[in-house]
Amino acid sequence: MRLRHSARGLVVDDQSRLLLYRFIAPGGGLTVWCPPGGGLEGDETPSEALAGELDEEIGLRDYGAATHVWHEEIRDPAILPGWGGAINDYFLVPVATAFEPCGSLGREALAAELVEHFEWWSVDRLLSHNGREVFGHAIYPTGLHACSRMDHRVRWNSLFGHHEGREASPYSSISASMDG
Repeated sequence: MRLRHSARGLVVDDQSRLLLYRFIAPGGGLTVWCPPGGGLEGDETPSEALAGELDEEIGLRDYGAATHVWHEEIRDPAILPGWGGAINDYFLVPVATAFEPCGSLGREALAAELVEHFEWWSVDRLLSHNGREVFGHAIYPTGLHACSRMDHRVRWNSLFGHHEGREASPYSSISASMDG
């Protein structure tokens, strides 16, 4: 079973806001908010793919060290046509302040990939969201809510733990600093 491997950046600003993009699934039946990132090409590592995707999608080039915080495997052919599922590697990417995303790929190319636009989501907004749109994963509200209350020092397992049907990160015991 072929799995599509992607790297995603949990880009968080100094106010614990998470940058997400609005993706409208083909057919318009589902709108999903996702962190920036995309598929690995050739023999790229997840870190290399992340660097390229952050540049292309949001124009972020100089972000220092990104911390790998989670490895997810979903074996379900229904989630991606032509694939048996997905592998997602998530990286924490703290930034000093929010910025207007403007990637090197350009708006037209992103629109062709069904990326509508980017927004910064506060913890309160994430927790109170009750619209028809969904999040790429349910970790955002609970994780960022916990981050905001722990003096910006977080332990990945204590925030997100092991999720049913998903593989826990081999890096789940590390501490990640949100201070950048």
